[in-house]
Amino acid sequence: MIEHIYIDNFKAFNEADIYFSPVNIIVGNNGAGKSTLLQILSFLSSVTHEDFSSVLSRRQLKVENIRSKLSTKKKIKFVTDFSLDVDGKNKKLRWGLYLTPNSGKNILELTEEWVEDNPDVYDSGKDYLRFKFASKEAYRLKKSGETENITVFNYTSSILKLIDTDNNDFPELASVKRFLDYSYSYDLLNPDEMRKSGRGTAEMIGEKGRFLTSFIKGLSETQKADLNKRVNILTNTIKEVDTKTSGQPGWTTIVTTENYGGKNIKFDSKDISDGDLRLIAFASLAEVESSQGFILLDEIENGINTQKAKLLMEWLLNYSVKYNKQMFVTTHSTVFVDYVPPESISYIYRNKDNGWVVCEKLFETDAMKNKLEDFYPGEVLLNMSESQIIDALLKKD
Repeated sequence: MIEHIYIDNFKAFNEADIYFSPVNIIVGNNGAGKSTLLQILSFLSSVTHEDFSSVLSRRQLKVENIRSKLSTKKKIKFVTDFSLDVDGKNKKLRWGLYLTPNSGKNILELTEEWVEDNPDVYDSGKDYLRFKFASKEAYRLKKSGETENITVFNYTSSILKLIDTDNNDFPELASVKRFLDYSYSYDLLNPDEMRKSGRGTAEMIGEKGRFLTSFIKGLSETQKADLNKRVNILTNTIKEVDTKTSGQPGWTTIVTTENYGGKNIKFDSKDISDGDLRLIAFASLAEVESSQGFILLDEIENGINTQKAKLLMEWLLNYSVKYNKQMFVTTHSTVFVDYVPPESISYIYRNKDNGWVVCEKLFETDAMKNKLEDFYPGEVLLNMSESQIIDALLKKD
């Protein structure tokens, strides 16, 4: 999982140190940086298989808008600390990625990148991975001081894009790549996209949910049965989710079945509510056949009745454990945070002096922990102003 990330010069994130848990529920006011944090994580997972420019284009981002307007620095920096399995052993790995924005060409250029193992523990008698790219050279440093050239690549992508996930020569790099490749961004889920017809099958639902129809169509009967069980539990009204082909050959849409008075009634995608479509998408995640990595979900409460909060959050927590998926979820709902462990909740806000983003565990200080003796996490948030929360967070033990 990702244990920590350092972000510098990306929008309002400057010299930001953020620590993570297996499940991360991120709360804070509008404009604090919640969605941007998910955007950053999505960017880092995407550059393992796409050029920087492709990621920016797909997310409709411009270089001039991602470089911080609150800093005069030129480079955008990401340093990510992982705890990952490498050849059956848990290792601490650090991945650094330094980029130089070129606003004129709307491109990001790679200026420095490295991966190292056990970054905080050194033993002069032991070999460590020291992979570094700079000045058109990529090499591995050995204990003897010798260097081993790896490859030459262009300036517009990460070196991880060129690493095979089953690469035995560089298992640490392959492990980082695997984790990021198995990470999925659903922070842009859009019911209108989910309603659209699809053609063929798909291996995932897509970050906007555009391929939800094709994904469901490609499921086996056993998988569809499992999906329907989850959907029925989450919605309590939908008995079955399936797809049907109509109109143009090969094009399919989602169809749901509800039962009232012993009579089955079918609904086309245009008649399914936004909230039910989002719940169907959430329930579909368990059929994406991959473990490890992370899942991003933005404003999870959108379109969903608060009475579903307990059920949905418990399901996501169980999903995270079962599939070894790290979760990053943002919400404005104080009800939804009542059903997650307090230690998983992070509060994000803007420093009043410089506008920089700060993100800290909400209940890490005694001043905040003590409030849990009388209130649920959501009640704490509901009854405190942002300034009161920040004051309590600053009272370090």
